[in-house]
Amino acid sequence: LSAPARQKEKTMTNTFIVQILLFLCLLAGCSSTGMTINISQQDIQNQINEVIPYEKTFKDRISVKIEQITPELRNGEDRIYVTAYLKVGLKIGQLSIPWRAQILADSALRYDQFTYTFFLVRPNLKLSLDLVPEKYMDQANEAISQVFGEFITQIPIYRIRDEGIKSKLTRAVLQKVEINNGSLNVVLGM
Repeated sequence: LSAPARQKEKTMTNTFIVQILLFLCLLAGCSSTGMTINISQQDIQNQINEVIPYEKTFKDRISVKIEQITPELRNGEDRIYVTAYLKVGLKIGQLSIPWRAQILADSALRYDQFTYTFFLVRPNLKLSLDLVPEKYMDQANEAISQVFGEFITQIPIYRIRDEGIKSKLTRAVLQKVEINNGSLNVVLGM
């Protein structure tokens, strides 16, 4: 075969392969737009309410009790904001000194394709403590940041329960996250 004939044959073969791949993708149910799942702020709040209050002791000295977490979905954002209220207690011998704390956090979203569940991930924390003596501030910050950071990333904020949808999402990955009109819009696709 001449060089132009070989080039033409190669182009036709590549075109045929692309067409087969597109056909297989259509059979498997993939699309370029993916599947959008809408999650309301109330859906997230309901999931959080199932797991709080939560209490943990840090290094046998500082107890951290998460009493309330309120999510906030801000239009145009791709991160979920939460405000949390905590009680913190420093144990000194038999004495426990109580403080209050507030956390403002924003987190990205992670999708677990095996459990069809969404989780918060990589939270940025801003901590505010009331009346904590300066000499205990670093310990309190460390305890609260670690306990809250671990806890918030383990809360399943939304779980897909519809079996029909699950079968379409067996290999889906998170493609896009955006918030519009108070709703978290998540696009999953191949």
